[in-house]
Amino acid sequence: MNNRERFLKTMHFEKVDHPPFFMDSPWDDTWERWYREGYPKGTSLADYLKVETLEFGHVSIDTFLIPPFKPTVVEENDEYVISTDCYGAKLRKFKKHTTMPEWLEYGVKTDKDLVALIDRLEPQWEQRMPADWLERRLKLNENKNAVVCAGGGSYYGILRNLMGVEAVSVMLYDSPDAIRRWIEAYHRLIMQILEITFAETSVDYIWFGEDFAYKTSSLISPSMYRELIQPKHKIVTDFARARGVDIFFFDSDGNINQILPDLLDAGINLFYPVECAAGMDPLALRRKYGRKILMIGGLDKREIAKGKEAIKRELCTKVPPLIEQGGFIPRIDHSVSSDISLENFIYYFELLKEIYGEK
Repeated sequence: MNNRERFLKTMHFEKVDHPPFFMDSPWDDTWERWYREGYPKGTSLADYLKVETLEFGHVSIDTFLIPPFKPTVVEENDEYVISTDCYGAKLRKFKKHTTMPEWLEYGVKTDKDLVALIDRLEPQWEQRMPADWLERRLKLNENKNAVVCAGGGSYYGILRNLMGVEAVSVMLYDSPDAIRRWIEAYHRLIMQILEITFAETSVDYIWFGEDFAYKTSSLISPSMYRELIQPKHKIVTDFARARGVDIFFFDSDGNINQILPDLLDAGINLFYPVECAAGMDPLALRRKYGRKILMIGGLDKREIAKGKEAIKRELCTKVPPLIEQGGFIPRIDHSVSSDISLENFIYYFELLKEIYGEK
């Protein structure tokens, strides 16, 4: 059984020898710590841990602005770099520690600014399609071990990146027509891309990248989601289901409990990273939603940092019952933070292998 088969069977609650290993992602700071603690540079994490990790193949048609904003470096010193990104936002990234950037200014400030960008959502296929599209498509179709995903859109996520949470929140109330116009144009582009994708590529799941939530709640109200975005999500999921795809991966940090029933109603069913620090509990979610919900993540990074006793408690409480039921792939809930020592990470992963029945 290869990892693609393990992934698909796990997500359909079918019996597997064990779920696939979905490799964790250490921060840059974490790597630096691990190098000091003896990790051999130049060795992949999968090789170091002696496992075959889940491989993903991504359909690479550009779903963003054409042309994008041009990234530029505004200021740089020993402590940080201030730059603009492809969304037109100005941000400060610190060099000596890994953290979220500090957003200083956004490229879109008004409803007029947003509407002015709608023309950049036109197809313009010669720029959206990678030059080696044919070669990439053939490789995706030939690779039987990789799980292939196509983008279902980032309706809220792109708006947040263009203007920031505060401005999006205000505009949802003050200028809903501008938001609607943007979403309609963006949705047309997504559907055109999906038409091309399904005509030419075998797809295993659809990915939505929204980051809908913060620590305690969603960033958009359920009623606004139902009015503005849910109908588009539902069109995407219906389109894919009609073509044999029934796994819909929703990538959002934070606490999505408030909005999760509406996401399920939109046909979305696979949630990541199930962030424990934000009150997401994979055991509680399984009890509440049963087989309606699929999950990847759900292992509390704070517990992995505490040492062997906490790690054993975290894994042995959650992993055996959830993988026995299916529909769950354990993973640290998002990136591996630098408070996790190499010794603790090795212990965590070796225990996970033991629970899986792998040596």
